Amino acid sequence: MYGLKEKKPETRSLQGKLSEERAKITPASRFRTIISVLGKHGLLHVFSTRTNMREVGKRMRLAFEELGPTFIKLGQVLVTRQELLPAEITEELSALLDEVPPMPFESIEAILSDELPSGMATFEWIDSRPLGSASLAQVYRARLRGGKECAVKVVRPNVDRLFQTDIAVIRKLVKRVQRFLPRPLQASVNLPDLINDYYSSSLSELNMENEAAAMEDHRKIAEEFETLHVPEVYMVTKKVLIQEFVDGWSLKEFPVDFFTFEERLLRMTDLAHYYIKTFLNGYYHGDPHGSNILVDRHTKKCVLIDFGMTGRTDTLHTEALFRMIMHIRVNQAEDAVECVMDILDQTMYTDPVKLKDQMRSMMIQYVNSNQASIYNWGNLTMSIIAIGMKNYCKIPTALRCGLRGSRPRKEPPAGCVRKSAFTAW
Repeated sequence: MYGLKEKKPETRSLQGKLSEERAKITPASRFRTIISVLGKHGLLHVFSTRTNMREVGKRMRLAFEELGPTFIKLGQVLVTRQELLPAEITEELSALLDEVPPMPFESIEAILSDELPSGMATFEWIDSRPLGSASLAQVYRARLRGGKECAVKVVRPNVDRLFQTDIAVIRKLVKRVQRFLPRPLQASVNLPDLINDYYSSSLSELNMENEAAAMEDHRKIAEEFETLHVPEVYMVTKKVLIQEFVDGWSLKEFPVDFFTFEERLLRMTDLAHYYIKTFLNGYYHGDPHGSNILVDRHTKKCVLIDFGMTGRTDTLHTEALFRMIMHIRVNQAEDAVECVMDILDQTMYTDPVKLKDQMRSMMIQYVNSNQASIYNWGNLTMSIIAIGMKNYCKIPTALRCGLRGSRPRKEPPAGCVRKSAFTAW
């Protein structure tokens, strides 16, 4: 535990060291490091010969972990692009979704001292052991001077400089790769655009003020549901977010007998209606897994956390997706296919007749399907993306963002792609 302290000489010294490290992060140095690490793990010429894809995925995971936050986030994005990469690779990269080793608390203390108006005096105490450690930020438990317990989310030191420098290098490498793709694939898969999407979404995650604003938007939507709650924000700067602390468990870990059947059913219903309402209001959550929903042990409410990867989608795509689902439920596959055609962007290499035929054959399997089966809506979305890619269609960003955080599990039968692993009750 760290209590109330003045800014120590060693803290000022550490801030100086962090500034020196920041100055050393240059495009030239990172380019050398990236090429060296990729070569070390045998990834520079990996596709020039027949290679086991599982081994390629393992090499990519190890290289991305060694290269740090930018590449860990990139690997997490690639997991969501299961229509682009073989299953063996995305399954290996899915390990990057887990926690990463935390930075020493002294480095985090330097950020808090620099960002907060009162520095470490903001807190009565702060636990130096992180509650969570992700690629871009770490979270700590603390108590404010007024007595409120809080969760403190802090952006890792120098990660913004490292991120922007790495992206500049990645963009150059990706432009070279794009030129070697077959022309039909170039038309449907724009790798530079993929990197730009990744850059803009991750850049938003590096600014805690954006996350606080997203929390306020989602709090207004969640207010009407008695079993749901979005934590209150106590203080925010660009690199620090101080919010209400939740004492409880993640949705994947709460005791099985904590809720009665009726209480469990009510929370399931409220969560479903909440996500539908957010989508209808033009929002999507890019990281919808069970670890981002906590069960408060005192109020029994489901508390929604981590709004770093959220965004907006347009009304056209939102309405088309809901119309598609309704048509499928009543066995109107032809009308459902027309909704999909409003979502996918066809290219000059797309055969509309072939595309519609494949979509129709796939959608028939989802009529009256049970959401506990492999024919669930998450898998339907992945099937649409896979068929669209196979037919050289461009995939809208919002359509694939809901797949973030999914982990492939069991292979579905023919005509379908891998099951989307949305965390369920």
